[in-house]
Amino acid sequence: FGGPIGKFCKAMIRDDKKVLMLQKQQPVKPTIYLYTSAGKLMGQLEWDKGRIIKMGWTDAEQLVVVMEDGYIRLYDIHGDFTQFSLGKEAKDHLIIDCQIWGTGLVALTGNFKLIALTNFEEPRPRLMADPGLNEPPHSWTLIPPQYTLSSHVEVLVAT
Repeated sequence: FGGPIGKFCKAMIRDDKKVLMLQKQQPVKPTIYLYTSAGKLMGQLEWDKGRIIKMGWTDAEQLVVVMEDGYIRLYDIHGDFTQFSLGKEAKDHLIIDCQIWGTGLVALTGNFKLIALTNFEEPRPRLMADPGLNEPPHSWTLIPPQYTLSSHVEVLVAT
């Protein structure tokens, strides 16, 4: 059971890199829309922060929003949020991509370093071992700690 939001809910926001044709001359405020799996609109959150890099869900059914400046917001079902930062490395070099799993995330910075956050309940970001990248990877993914022999998050990078 995914609850009212969790696994069966979708969160969407317009891609700010795409051109948008407006019908009327009115300002467009970025909004995150929350839908059930049946496509019924459950709610919306007016977005007041920076550029969104990635959104996902925690095992506790919170919406995770990762921003370019390294800030993370966790939203509950009522739209209340907690916010924290991935630190100076993320702020200085910005986040260009992110992978999220049920209890944490790994973010890729603009200088191609990886920052891991393994527990949303106690956010302590840490810089992972240098992957030796000088350009963005063609593809990358992570293996959550519960599926690795090391019991730590592992990252697979294709160059």
